[in-house]
Amino acid sequence: KLPLLSVIDWLRDLANEQARKLQILGVAVGVGLGTYTGILLQTLVARPFWSTGLLGPLFLSSGIAGAAALFLLFGPLVESRQLLVRWVLGALLLEATLMTLFFIAKSGGLAIDRAASLLVLAGPFTGSFVSLEVFAGILAPLLMMGYALHKDLSPGRLAPVLVLIGGISLRFLMVSVGQLSNFNLL
Repeated sequence: KLPLLSVIDWLRDLANEQARKLQILGVAVGVGLGTYTGILLQTLVARPFWSTGLLGPLFLSSGIAGAAALFLLFGPLVESRQLLVRWVLGALLLEATLMTLFFIAKSGGLAIDRAASLLVLAGPFTGSFVSLEVFAGILAPLLMMGYALHKDLSPGRLAPVLVLIGGISLRFLMVSVGQLSNFNLL
């Protein structure tokens, strides 16, 4: 057991010495993992709903918001709470912007893109999209956390939970709509 402890001590010391490099590597790996699903989906050209370069950044911004919300949910120290709230707010604003650009591009694109976007904007997924993603996943947490940040209060537990619900519903929605969108929509 003692040799194993010395190896663990050596690894800990090495990690402490190389902390900055490991942090940079962690950010790079995190960005890669965060965008991977969107990049993978956008390569499937037979599914017009996924055929856009905005999916990777959209999934990444949603993932950042969800990660910061998860940290908030488990009660961070008071000093880091405000920073996490700012991260959630920034990521949600970026997510809302990218989602708006996504639907503008789809709605103003080819006929197949318009038909695919109508599945969400005026079709069977509209209720889920508006209630779970737009209101519960973005607008409500933005208002709740913005107010908490402005008044220097804790955002509570509901806002981070709503962010997490919005993040998972975004992924389910994008995958489900993409599976239904094909060239038979016309």
